[in-house]
Amino acid sequence: MDTDRRSADLLVIRLWTEVDGGIRMRVTSSTRLRLESERTQVVTSRREAVELVESWLDDVLGPVTRP
Repeated sequence: MDTDRRSADLLVIRLWTEVDGGIRMRVTSSTRLRLESERTQVVTSRREAVELVESWLDDVLGPVTRP
């Protein structure tokens, strides 16, 4: 029996290119794998992917304080 009760977090990005040269990414994430289901989102730009990753990191680690 697993006695380790620490929370596990997940972020997976799957990227592919479209025929027209565009990109598409499927981002699967969870901040508490044992307690919450995974969430899947599709984005079509680098900026959207970076925003999702930053938001996920804020959820996991807390927001970054910038001067």
